[in-house]
This record gives sequence, structure tokens and C-alpha cells, in this order.
Amino acid sequence: MQYITETVVPLVEKLMGLSQNDDSDNSQVIEAIKPLLSIETVNVLQLLGFNFRKAIGEPLTELVERAILSKAPGDTSVVIQRLQLEREVGYIAVAQDPAAHARLVAMFGN
Repeated sequence: MQYITETVVPLVEKLMGLSQNDDSDNSQVIEAIKPLLSIETVNVLQLLGFNFRKAIGEPLTELVERAILSKAPGDTSVVIQRLQLEREVGYIAVAQDPAAHARLVAMFGN
């Protein structure tokens, strides 16, 4: 049990450091988890039937998943869609600027 408490807390702190959430939110979560992982608390909660897998394991799994996905390259379709929107914004900016519009017409002849 001591091995688990000494291993999980540093791991959670490290994963929270990788997260892109607000640091104050991360530190609050870590401080909330630490007392739950003390040996005495774990023993008492187990006797009461506390489900550590659901309460800590599942959120920790989701946290690791988000940390991994945040480091993975983005979906190319999302990148393409973002670039298309940026192009449309550029077209609108050119249309609103008479001098830029005149230069564009001169360049492309339309």
C-alpha cells in the first residue's frame, strides 16, 4: 500500500504538469488527491467499500489520455478547415480595403 501512495502522487503531479489546464486548478486537484492516497485513509475507505478504481483510476486514465492526445499531431482535416477559414478572413479583409482590392484585381485581371 505504501508503494502505491509513494508512486501515484508523483505520477499525478507529473501528469498534471503536462496538462494544458490552469496551474492553480492542477494544484487544487493534486492537493485534493494527496489525502485520499495516505495509507490510513486508503485502508479506512477500503473497509467502507470505497471504489478507488472508479474514483481515482478512471479520472487518472482520462487525464493520461488527454495528456497523450494533447501531444499528438492534430487531425489534418481540422488543420485544413482552420486554414480555409483564415483564407476566407483574408478575402474579406481584401474586399474591405479598396486599395488592396484594386491590387488584387490588377494582379489577377478580374
